[in-house]
Amino acid sequence: MSLHKYNHNHITRKECVRERGRKREKNGIQYEEIVRAVILILKGEEGEEGEEGEEGEEGEEGEEGEEGEEGEEGEEGEEREEREEWEEWEK
Repeated sequence: MSLHKYNHNHITRKECVRERGRKREKNGIQYEEIVRAVILILKGEEGEEGEEGEEGEEGEEGEEGEEGEEGEEGEEGEEREEREEWEEWEK
């Protein structure tokens, strides 16, 4: 929030700083999502062999559980892979 809004709206300095922090946090989250999407796109361009391997792993996890659990286990596997990719990218 600009100093002009701060003075014009008669809000406290604390509220102004708090709002600025919320905006930065929101922008940071959006940035992380964009980076993840770019990583997935680049990974897809490297080759289809890697994608087939991932699908095979998810299929194995799904076979272990019941039909209702297949989706949950597959999603957890994807989230785990995204986290690992993110950690590798940060290094």
